[in-house]
Order: sequence, then structure tokens, then C-alpha cells
Amino acid sequence: MTRPALGRRRGHAVRLAAAALVLAACSAPEGGEQAAPAPSTGSATLAAGAADAAAPGALTLPFDAYRLTGDDHDLLDRAHRELLRRCMARLGLGRPLRTMPPAVSGARLAEHARRYGVIEAAVAREHGYHYPATAADRAGPARWEAWEASLTPRERAALDGTGGEPGCHDRAVGDLAAAVPRDDLRWLEGQNFRTVEESAKAAPVRRARELWRACMSRAGFRYPTPQDAISDPRWNLDAPVITSQERATAQADVACKRESGLVQAWYHAEAELQRTLVRAEAARLTRLLKAKQTRLNKACRVLTGGTP
Repeated sequence: MTRPALGRRRGHAVRLAAAALVLAACSAPEGGEQAAPAPSTGSATLAAGAADAAAPGALTLPFDAYRLTGDDHDLLDRAHRELLRRCMARLGLGRPLRTMPPAVSGARLAEHARRYGVIEAAVAREHGYHYPATAADRAGPARWEAWEASLTPRERAALDGTGGEPGCHDRAVGDLAAAVPRDDLRWLEGQNFRTVEESAKAAPVRRARELWRACMSRAGFRYPTPQDAISDPRWNLDAPVITSQERATAQADVACKRESGLVQAWYHAEAELQRTLVRAEAARLTRLLKAKQTRLNKACRVLTGGTP
């Protein structure tokens, strides 16, 4: 069974907080579909008051306007769950939605927290190169397996569909979809990876990387690049164990990125690449922006009691 991407319900206080977030996210006026603004070619920005680009929450890239953020995904998750609830209720099958695990557990990292490797001293100190995970995150797969095992044949058929007929899950996905050429989506995701790789070759980034390497060497760590440091086979990033050596290396890595200005140089080089693409691909990006807004508008209508 394909697991639906769904939001969370954790009691009265959390429901009130979620309702407030929905109202805030859905406060834009809707007279039919909202017109998408013209693609921006302005500068990538750092959040106001940020001392440098080494704070992931401060990183804002031109492509961000056209891609779904973590908050956007949460909004769509909640709308998806609400559509599933309505569909299953019409069939007299409310139990699965009351016991379904949340799709997201624990805290979410900032949008670009790992784009240029580990860049936060506190994260390096606690987690080394490991991706931060809560106990709820680690328990997630087992909770989903238990939930799926609890479904009756009738409940499973209602969710997944039978005989070629879509079930509640596929209906909800379709209701929240927006017409956008798949080539546009593939292009955006491909370029989102390409710009981070291509910008690493820019002269200012290469110079900063050499400064980083020299800084690491002075600290007793001999790695040609940050990627070599995080890819050291001594760190088993798929296992929960984080060694003191991994933590020490990650902390030196972060300190040397700050000293060398590597993150700032890389960030600004990538932002320039993305700005160039935004200017060259204005029509494509306008389609993507309109599709994004269509999906979010549909989610807002569902979460405020309406239909997509």
C-alpha cells in the first residue's frame, strides 16, 4: 500500500495551534484561482539580522519561490488527511483515520540546512554528521507497519481501491493536484541539484575551499573537501551511533567553513546561477508558480470546510 502523506493530530491544544496555522497560511484572498506573480530576478537574500550565511534559516535562494516549502507540504498533508477522512466516513469507515500515524515527527531542519554540508555548530556538537532524528522519527516505520497490519480487508480496499477503481487515497491525491507539465517539474528538480554542483566550481568557492582545507589541516584533520569529511567511512550515517571523533570532525568542519567564508561564497555563487535561470526560463517558472498556488489554494479550501 502507498502510504498517504498526512498531517498530525495531538490533542485539543495542538488542533487549535494547527487551526491558527491554517488560517495564517490561507489568509490570501481567493477569487477563483489566484494569479501567480511574475518570476523574481532579484537577489537571493539572507534573513534580516543574520550575521552570515552560515545560519540555514537565513538562506533564501531564487528557486525557493517555485518549490514547495516544508510548511507547504504540511498544509497539503493536512488537507490530504481531511479528504481521506471525508471519503472514508462516507463509506462508514472512520477508524483507520483515527489511528493513522502522523507522516512527520519531531522537528524539521531549515530548508537549506544541509545544502552545503553541516553548517551549524550546535548540530555538529550533538549529532556530528548524522541527520538529527527524534525518538518519534526512529519509531515511525514501526508505527506505520503496525497500522497497516491493523487494516481490515474492507478498509484496505477502501483506501487503495479495487478492480481498477481508485480508492480514497488516490482520489485525495487527484483532488489536490494541479495541471503542470511533468517536464517542468523534472527540470526544476534537476536544476535545483545542478546549481549546487555547478556553483561549487566557481573561482570564489574554490578559493574558499582551499582556505577550509588549510584550516582543517591546522586542526589536525586532513580532508581535501567537506564532502570527503562527511563521507569518511568511519562514520556509519545509517546507524544511530555517533562517535566522539565524528563529532570533533564535524565541529572543526563547521568552524573552518565559517573561518574560510565557504558557505557564503558557495551560496552567493549558486544564487547567481539560479537568478540567470529564472530570467531565461520565465515562462516555465510562471507555470510552476501558478501550479504551486493552485495546489495550496485547494488545500486551503479543504481545511476551511470547503471542497477542492
